[in-house]
Amino acid sequence: MPFWNVISSSSSKKKKRKEEEEPTEEKLPTGCLHHKNHEKTATGAITSDERMNSETNNHHHINNEKIKIIEIEHLPLMENDPKHLLKIVHMSDSHRFHENLKNFPEGDVFIHSGDISHKSEWKDCENDQIQTKELESNFKCAPSVISFNKWLDKLPYKVKIVILGNHDIGFNGISPNFIQQKILPNAIYLQDQAVIIKYKGKHLLKIYGTPWTTSRNMGFSMSHSLIDQKWKEIPEDVDILVTHLPPFGVMDLAGGSEPQQYCDYCKKNHKYRRHWGNVALRKRAIQLNEKGKLKAHLFGHVHEFHGLEIERHSKGKVPLIYSNGASVTNHNDTDVKSPNVIEIDMDEIPDKK
Repeated sequence: MPFWNVISSSSSKKKKRKEEEEPTEEKLPTGCLHHKNHEKTATGAITSDERMNSETNNHHHINNEKIKIIEIEHLPLMENDPKHLLKIVHMSDSHRFHENLKNFPEGDVFIHSGDISHKSEWKDCENDQIQTKELESNFKCAPSVISFNKWLDKLPYKVKIVILGNHDIGFNGISPNFIQQKILPNAIYLQDQAVIIKYKGKHLLKIYGTPWTTSRNMGFSMSHSLIDQKWKEIPEDVDILVTHLPPFGVMDLAGGSEPQQYCDYCKKNHKYRRHWGNVALRKRAIQLNEKGKLKAHLFGHVHEFHGLEIERHSKGKVPLIYSNGASVTNHNDTDVKSPNVIEIDMDEIPDKK
């Protein structure tokens, strides 16, 4: 039986904490709409002229459309692994404390799935800022974000990918292109975008990142009805999905207001806990896995969990790995958990030309 058939209809009536309440459409941040310069969908290949005009990041070619392309000549860990396993190092929700991470596991690709800052650093920002050049010209970056970008440059990984989260509220109204060029040049920044990693000229991996949550009056906020449309935009051929919001029922139990709330999905009472994950997001992840492409879904947002799980409701040919990379237990926790490591068998990924 599909997991969504056992979700209680009463779950939608649960009280939500103020931060997580669904916003009305009138309060929807206009920053969630695509800037007119980013509405064009890339074809998947960039011309020689586009290569010359694209931003360069650690010798990678970055295209500012819907699809970015980077080219890698060497991935030593994968090359030396007898099983050709690609190691993805995943963390999330570092909330200003990224520099407290002392142990860096070996890996080929590093991914951070949002909340690099804390909302308290953006006191002068509004949740509904309109995307304008004036806003970008007067942009004041939180100190932790500046520090985070410098920290990224020191990480020992060939590829570094970042999305933002609901606490990164200062980026509402700021274009993805501005964030990539001016704020996070030491990483590949994804906002409803994909990056194709080419290895020795051949397609290796396609990763898609999207930051949206249903948090209210926060960064990248969106109503439940509109966020479901965002999941439909995830490409069919994506290998790795990166979101800030968890899928429903997967390492997503967090603060709730009810002392006793029976959960039809878990078949037990939750004490002051409820599922923060999104049903439509999990449906989409399962659908993409069953099509034979999606191998892993990386997220954060819920600090109470940190680890890996396998999707048990998918009939896909390969397992769908979930990773909650939340690095701190609470917003004042200076102890940063070691990142998760996800191993992807490159022999299982279909040949893509």
